[in-house]
Amino acid sequence: MPEEDKLMNSLADIAAETFRLRGVFVRAVRNADPAEYKKYMSQFSWFEKKVYKALEESGLSVVDLSGQRYDPGMAVTPLNLDEFGPDEELTIDRMIEPVIMKDDRLIRTGTVILREE
Repeated sequence: MPEEDKLMNSLADIAAETFRLRGVFVRAVRNADPAEYKKYMSQFSWFEKKVYKALEESGLSVVDLSGQRYDPGMAVTPLNLDEFGPDEELTIDRMIEPVIMKDDRLIRTGTVILREE
């Protein structure tokens, strides 16, 4: 594998893990008192902003499709698609892993949980 591909894979891993960490972090501090919650979320947002800025400088972007209507042509793998009928209108309820793009090229598909609209 060429060095540039290895670097992009490593950066895509960092992007996906940062995205996942946000969910874990929010659940972990959810029960903190409001002032502490605000402080912790501010610190995490600063960290996340720095990571995403570095990724952007490399041409990578993290795409969160939460809340959008699901289309089978999307670059995502739904974990619970078998729970719905073929004619049901579905929405992406939650992103487990984000879609990772480099400029206009797909680097990594996302993983989602769907819900009925």
